[in-house]
Amino acid sequence: MVNKTRESAIKTLEFNPHDLACEELRHVYRGKNSGKLIVLFSGLVAAAMLAWDIGGVYAGAWYAWLLIAHAWHWWLGRLDFLSANVSIELARINRHVMAAGMAGLGWGALSIALPLLGRSSKAAILIIMLIAVIVALPRLVVFLPIFFAFAIGVYAPLLLATPFLDFETLHMVLVILVVVGATLWASASEVRKILIDVLLKQISS
Repeated sequence: MVNKTRESAIKTLEFNPHDLACEELRHVYRGKNSGKLIVLFSGLVAAAMLAWDIGGVYAGAWYAWLLIAHAWHWWLGRLDFLSANVSIELARINRHVMAAGMAGLGWGALSIALPLLGRSSKAAILIIMLIAVIVALPRLVVFLPIFFAFAIGVYAPLLLATPFLDFETLHMVLVILVVVGATLWASASEVRKILIDVLLKQISS
């Protein structure tokens, strides 16, 4: 009953769909400074594990790739976020989706190293990859194509790496993909509904 009342109230609000799309895109890049710190710190921890088990060259190459992949995403968001009137033309939206996918691949590239890591390092790397998606959820989920591009960038390489994993790690990865995938889908839908309601009220006031 409460949901029906809320939906009816939202439908009565007058708003410009263009303004809503602009506000959604702006929300994707709000609070990105904390996101930068998380990427820098978590990436450094993951790189240290890679250096310990594999070697500094691979660890340095991966960490550089992580920063480059996220830099494009941050840079593109800075241009539009600082703009007084965000463009939502299809080509521009596709650029944001591609940038989010590349940022996700920054973490997804860790999957290549999983078969070479020790048992404890594998578990830690999987947790870091999970945290990367969970932390991005509140910002990216309001624009679902961007969020799913990021999540696919993280987990698609992990799925492709499964044939090369030992049974124990494979079991862990499959559990993460199934449980986390279902949880993220449910959480994403619910969080997006809440954020859209808030944005609608903001731009209609």
